[in-house]
Amino acid sequence: MPVHVKISSISEIDNGETYIDLDSHADTCVLGSNALKVETPYPERTAIVSFADPSVGTVNTPIISGAFLYTHYDGSQYILVIHQAIFLENMKHSLLCPMQVRENDIILNEHPKSMTENPTNDTHALSGVTDTHEMLRIPFLIRGVTSTFNVSKPTLQQYELLPRLTLTSADLTWDPQTKEYERAEAAMLNPYGELKQPGDRPEQFVIKIIATSIKQQQTLSVAALNTLQRSDRATSQGEAILNSIDPILNEDVFSELLKENRNLSATSTSNRQGLSAEKLAST
Repeated sequence: MPVHVKISSISEIDNGETYIDLDSHADTCVLGSNALKVETPYPERTAIVSFADPSVGTVNTPIISGAFLYTHYDGSQYILVIHQAIFLENMKHSLLCPMQVRENDIILNEHPKSMTENPTNDTHALSGVTDTHEMLRIPFLIRGVTSTFNVSKPTLQQYELLPRLTLTSADLTWDPQTKEYERAEAAMLNPYGELKQPGDRPEQFVIKIIATSIKQQQTLSVAALNTLQRSDRATSQGEAILNSIDPILNEDVFSELLKENRNLSATSTSNRQGLSAEKLAST
């Protein structure tokens, strides 16, 4: 059964640039001619693509994986891999669906540095962990009013040898028609449209797959690891409230602090044998 996706109208600037645009109107990533088609692991899946401009009509296209060559400012090069994307060969650039990228534990901040009061290096950038366990940050540029970054089409040898950052999941089936994101976001707000207090929020919606093997855990982003720790500790509404006040009030956190900072002493005037205060303090 084909997946129905929507993207913005195709527009080209034929000035030799090759880039990836962030497109919040695209509900699935789109690979253009600047992508290296590396595999087609979804032969049974196709997409019916519609555009913002209805006069363009619709296109039926396969769902594939592609790769790009990203050259960092320091000269180091990386392969960016996008899974479960649609391919439009008449597009010279590619489109990145922010939600699909975030679903794969990539930290993505779309707010321009020039419009942020206290910008940091993570402002207007995406960050993720490569397969060589390196945190890679890609700063965004602005072309017109669109957030973008420059890439090029890699050779097969570059694809096979360079470190990789996987931007979208190959395993978690991407369904842009799901209502889970709507429900998860609505559950964070009270009837007045304000953020609920931690203790009033329902248990976290788990949409993404959290890796369990040691190797996979090492490649989780910082945000994903923090989420995993929070979900592990805040197992009840009461614990969530205590955590929001002071993490030390959480029983598990307090216990760990005691173990890390154990420095007990005791004195005794008794001649009793067996279990003594000194022995208790030494355990």
